[in-house]
Amino acid sequence: MRPLERRRADPRILVVNGHPDPRPERFCAALCDAYLQGARAAGRSVDAIALGLLPIDDEPGLESPERLDALRMLRACDALVAIYPLWLDKPPPFLTWFLELGACEARAAAQRPAHLVVTMAMPAFIHRSLCRAQDAADPLAEGVSLPGWQTSALDFVGCVNTLSQDQRAEWLNRLRQEGCKGF
Repeated sequence: MRPLERRRADPRILVVNGHPDPRPERFCAALCDAYLQGARAAGRSVDAIALGLLPIDDEPGLESPERLDALRMLRACDALVAIYPLWLDKPPPFLTWFLELGACEARAAAQRPAHLVVTMAMPAFIHRSLCRAQDAADPLAEGVSLPGWQTSALDFVGCVNTLSQDQRAEWLNRLRQEGCKGF
């Protein structure tokens, strides 16, 4: 008789809207919502944070309850979906700071997987070409990687301000499907 095999539990996924402006009109917010819809429809364990909604604390050491909750969710998750705009070829500073703080306090485990979705004003193929011209081990992930996370998937949404309605719908559908699939 074979021993019973344990089914691996679905990972707890955290979806982070890394855009400093969390308004629902922003495409980053719509992409986050699409992923969440897919993940929830598939019965996945998923939480969400909009970093732009968190208060900016002026005094170090006096964290707001909202930021402490966000950090708790970050520490508890097994996988990350971070959706954010490219700012000077990097993630927004608040997103980087938040993830660095989480990485400093993270479990002593190997880096966890992250699916990054990066929006930008320039065409994505131009950004990819510029990255590939650099001498880095993984030039595409080099500028957009996040501290404490291993990039398992990377999508660039180029010309975000001029996407047609059909193109937007395609991206939203793609993220819904990714949410259903999970990690």
